[in-house]
Amino acid sequence: MISYQCFHACQQLQEIRLPISLQMIGSDAFMGCENLTKIDLPYELQRIGIGAFARCIPLEEIKIPFSVNDIAEGLFLECRNLKQILLAENITQIGNSAFENCSAIQSFNYPHALQTIGKRAFFGTGLETVVLPETLISIGDDAFRDCSRLTDIYIPRSVRCIGRDALKGTLNITVHTFARSAAAKYSKDLKYRYSLEYLD
Repeated sequence: MISYQCFHACQQLQEIRLPISLQMIGSDAFMGCENLTKIDLPYELQRIGIGAFARCIPLEEIKIPFSVNDIAEGLFLECRNLKQILLAENITQIGNSAFENCSAIQSFNYPHALQTIGKRAFFGTGLETVVLPETLISIGDDAFRDCSRLTDIYIPRSVRCIGRDALKGTLNITVHTFARSAAAKYSKDLKYRYSLEYLD
């Protein structure tokens, strides 16, 4: 186990290879390592704590192993150069602010088992098109807020709850969804500039 804040703000760290037997990375473990460019996560890793890689500014890519089932709150908060994220298909939850202000993210492959997107999870990212999986149940408050490049979002009928201001700050967005779905009702109530397109 790597403990809470173990390498917090360690400016000497540039690349990290972790032992294959490692099962847990504690909260804020590598937060603020502003020269960290690469980290290889071991296949047996079970859990990554809150904010573990937050504000690791140079980090451009990360691969989350299949053994991890959720993306913790604030995990990559303000990792402004993060572009490529490889997630296993068994991820069920993306936590609050997980990718907030990761402005270099233009595309994202949402896992097919995903059920929950937390509050502010993709706030201020560079996402252009979002296609959400049919397993998704809830989208948190401000989840895609201020994604100014976002032009299209596909929301399946499985979604039952969409939080307040989830799409606020998006310009000229088209919401693709199904008639009589929660997303259709939500979209009709929006007061922002948008288009609504039905998929059925």
